[in-house]
Amino acid sequence: MPVTACKKRGSCGVACGEGPCPLIAAWARRLKDKHRARVELGGLSERELKDIGLSRCQIESAVSGALWP
Repeated sequence: MPVTACKKRGSCGVACGEGPCPLIAAWARRLKDKHRARVELGGLSERELKDIGLSRCQIESAVSGALWP
């Protein structure tokens, strides 16, 4: 589903005008960044994950931010 431009002030209170609402754009960027991190971490070997202090079952927690504040 494509992100469309707001025609009025969004719930964030910002007049969005031509581009997507800033909150939606930020959410979409975070979603894309998390996906990229999952793919990259998923491609590491067990030894590489161990080197950075993760196990394969901790990847989702690491990407979601549950391991670090």
